[in-house]
Amino acid sequence: MARLDQILGEITDGDMVGITMASNEDDQIVSYAEGSLKYHKATGGIILDGPPFRPARFEGDVKMFFSDRKRNIVPGPVPPDQFALKRQPFDANATERAQIRLTANEGSDHQAMTLRLFGGASTLILNPMGDLLVGFGPMMSAHPSPSVFVVSFSGFWHPPK
Repeated sequence: MARLDQILGEITDGDMVGITMASNEDDQIVSYAEGSLKYHKATGGIILDGPPFRPARFEGDVKMFFSDRKRNIVPGPVPPDQFALKRQPFDANATERAQIRLTANEGSDHQAMTLRLFGGASTLILNPMGDLLVGFGPMMSAHPSPSVFVVSFSGFWHPPK
């Protein structure tokens, strides 16, 4: 696992970073996501009437798994009293593709993450906690309460040019 500030000290434009994210909602739905994001350095905003400023950021797609999407792991009929015991959460055949955009403000005590999923978008603020980024944001389901999000990085690499 790598800290974001360590990655930002070495990464260059176009590099990729490995990411995992977990969330937990008060309705007992948990999500897990993994993938890689591309780093884009800050651009624009220097010349009057020039292109608008775009902060440094990571962008890309992740594969999301959900605890309420369960897979029957026992073939054949399952007695009603054993139904829950025979189902495995986080069905790998029922994932969603989500888009993540994460600001990369070196030296900042927080980062903004936008998560695009199910046709909508939510932005939340993440704060460093050791090697992790942790924050509260809107739930992905219909409840009004916030979810807890935890993001970690597995390091970065230079893709072939």
